[in-house]
Amino acid sequence: SDSVELYDRALAISADYGAVWSNRAHALEDLNRIEDAAVSHKIAVERQPDDATLRLNYAKFLIRVGAETHALPELRAALKPDQGVPSAKKMTHALRDSSSEHSPRESLVGTELCSNRIPLRVKDAAE
Repeated sequence: SDSVELYDRALAISADYGAVWSNRAHALEDLNRIEDAAVSHKIAVERQPDDATLRLNYAKFLIRVGAETHALPELRAALKPDQGVPSAKKMTHALRDSSSEHSPRESLVGTELCSNRIPLRVKDAAE
């Protein structure tokens, strides 16, 4: 896809920018390249482990692909006092409190909490 190629070109210039890795992961997921998307999400949080938005993106991805148990640590990391993302708290409660008749994925996918994308913040692009 053209978007994946553009993200790859940006990463060739600087591979340290977590938001580019995260957006690349979304583009790969759109192409149904789930394994590649997972790798890009992992790299995003490795590059910028204190970025709550990247952790939330990864958690949402994990929920969409049915890996809810792996999403919870990412949500907890996104909830650290110095970087908390409000929707991470809601998602954490939904995952923890889901009933046996509905999986957490069924409760979250398709809602605003588990939307496919979080926009790249303009201030990030300047950094």
